Amino acid sequence: MSDLEKIQRNDLPSGWRVVELGNVISIIGGGTPKRNILDYWNGDIPWLTVKDFNNDLRHIDTVSESITKLGLEKSSTKILSNGQIIISARGTVGKLAQIIKPMAFNQSCYGINGKTNFLINDYLYYLLKFSIDGLKRISHGAVFDTITKNTFQHINSVIPPLSEQKAIANILGKLDDKIELNRQINQTLETMAQTLFKSWFVDFDPVIDNALKAGNPIPDSLKPQANKRKAIKSTLPQATQNLFPNRFVFNDILKKWIPEGWEVGNIGNIAKCISKGTTPKKIDTSDKECDIPFLKVRNISNFGDISDRLDLIPREVHNKQLKRSILKQDDVLVSIAGTIGRVAIVPQKLDNSNCNQAIAFIRLENIKEHKIFMHQWLISKFIQDKISLKVVQAVQANVSLKTIAELEIIFPKQKVLFEWNKKLAIIYESLNTNKEQVKTLTKLRDTLLPKLISGKIRV
Repeated sequence: MSDLEKIQRNDLPSGWRVVELGNVISIIGGGTPKRNILDYWNGDIPWLTVKDFNNDLRHIDTVSESITKLGLEKSSTKILSNGQIIISARGTVGKLAQIIKPMAFNQSCYGINGKTNFLINDYLYYLLKFSIDGLKRISHGAVFDTITKNTFQHINSVIPPLSEQKAIANILGKLDDKIELNRQINQTLETMAQTLFKSWFVDFDPVIDNALKAGNPIPDSLKPQANKRKAIKSTLPQATQNLFPNRFVFNDILKKWIPEGWEVGNIGNIAKCISKGTTPKKIDTSDKECDIPFLKVRNISNFGDISDRLDLIPREVHNKQLKRSILKQDDVLVSIAGTIGRVAIVPQKLDNSNCNQAIAFIRLENIKEHKIFMHQWLISKFIQDKISLKVVQAVQANVSLKTIAELEIIFPKQKVLFEWNKKLAIIYESLNTNKEQVKTLTKLRDTLLPKLISGKIRV
């Protein structure tokens, strides 16, 4: 029995009503202007698809594509207004967001608006969030799962008076605001880490600065960056600046210039082991108690977060059939099949967990020295591009463990790496603290949501 069915059987507070959701909302269809008509694209009107809000955040204000007024007029797409809801209805069904500036959208989504003077959109967002499982259960389609306009007629929803709708949305909204703020802070911290990594180990800014100061030659390939550095005053402390060399040497492996004294090696050089998991047979798990977290690619976000909602496998299967892929804290994970190139670090609470064959894990010889360094290399454009070039297109796109082990990276001198780790450790500590706060706030929001929607907790 679903939560919605249970609610119908409860005694609701005075003034609360159970209605068919389809009767109290208006549903707006989207569309896509013709791609081959350039005059329809790259205009001033944001145009969103599910990939723009497939991140579990409440608000959406940035999109990857835009259309022109002519594209709007010549297609079936519509403009959603501030506060209206967008829901993915085909393929990846049930993703949800609230619009905070006018934008158009494609036909794989619906725009949703609450009935005036009966259902406010801020409450509707949480009502839909509460109803997602029910919508998914009755979605259908020959090829893709699909939510139709008629689907909403089969969802019974609890509608409190407007004053309580506002109060419920306010409480849950404050939690979502804090979640989004923490994620924005983390995006800033991640950008800081990646910017520093690129400056030191890809663009070689401190080495260029030292070479310019010493009057040493700058290789032609690095002259554009050197010209930029001439106009910038280095912000590194002198003691840190002195750790870097002031010359470049040509590396025959990478076919590029690198700092003098630095080396090129591969990931396998600093790994204790590189392996991957497997998927247990259903017969192995059917009649056993499951208590070991089991990671799949879908559990790793594009931002490297690992979901708390993991499948579980039996301890016996974990210790025997899957003993090769028992994960340890600080293992570096990279997805190698399906959605390739997602990267994460195993946190303490997932020590002694397991993973399937689409995830490779890198267990480092020297965790303290190389964990953050390895993580930054793997998420860098340099390595992501190399991985993309090695993808084998089979039934499911994949890269091999051998490919991961042979990825070439640049190693600085020990003192530079030590200084790098000091700086990045502070950033990563803040990132992890914020991630845990997000998980705590998300759990609180998801606990309160059904209790507030059902009237079990009054505000």
